[in-house]
Amino acid sequence: MAIHQETRIKTTRDEMWLSTPMECAIEMIQELYDPFQNVKHYIKNLSNQFNSVMDFGKIINDCGYWDCYLFMEHRRWWDNCARKIPISYLQAIGAEMHRIEHHLFYDKLQYAKVLSTCEFSRYAFQRISYKERHCIWLPGKCSEKEIVEILTKKAIETKNQCSISSGTPNHIKNIVVNPNTEVSFIYFVPTIKVTNK
Repeated sequence: MAIHQETRIKTTRDEMWLSTPMECAIEMIQELYDPFQNVKHYIKNLSNQFNSVMDFGKIINDCGYWDCYLFMEHRRWWDNCARKIPISYLQAIGAEMHRIEHHLFYDKLQYAKVLSTCEFSRYAFQRISYKERHCIWLPGKCSEKEIVEILTKKAIETKNQCSISSGTPNHIKNIVVNPNTEVSFIYFVPTIKVTNK
């Protein structure tokens, strides 16, 4: 009995592929990838220690907020690393920069692991204007080199920028091809930038 590594199903739009067990494992790794997962966990654990009324009032004052509802909304964003986090908040909950950098190191390792298994979506985008984009369907599974060739050809034909992103909910890597055949690879490596603002 022969084991088929890939199976095709014909559809009217394009070819769909049934996944092999290895592809399912790769997709699961990419779907479970959460940028800043370790940093978020560290900040949330520290933040959750300050839930009493006294502690909550002290943190609000330390961060310079008057509106507790606005602070609670911002705190949710800060705990999920979804917004710039003020140093005053990190100091108020007792976060230490060397520990954040330590957790960030593990987030970068996780990113490298996901990047090595990165697969692109089955469609790309052609940028018509600032708000308008057209979809470009790719034929089956393509290697990165084939994707770049297809997007370069389309960008030259249409004189529009073409791009594709990794096929996961969280961006891992993008490829952008300009009409002048300039190819850019954009990597979304977890990084932290400390500013005075």
